[in-house]
Amino acid sequence: MHKSKRKWLCIDCANCTKLEHYFVKDSVWKDLAGMPEAGMLHVLCLEARIGRKLNKEDFTAAHINNPKTNSMTDTLRSRILGT
Repeated sequence: MHKSKRKWLCIDCANCTKLEHYFVKDSVWKDLAGMPEAGMLHVLCLEARIGRKLNKEDFTAAHINNPKTNSMTDTLRSRILGT
């Protein structure tokens, strides 16, 4: 597989994460999930690692987390919006 396609693969399930591109706080990504700085996880895979659902406070203020300007799955949108 070409390197550019591999970068979108979830580290845990190996499926494409292109519509689940998001940023969470380091306290969630590194401390709770034990993830290195680089890498991708589906929302549900990250939740499995941390043992709970993500909530809007877990996400950073990065522009990629804005559901008004970025395409994303319903699951990601619901976590970011807290619905």
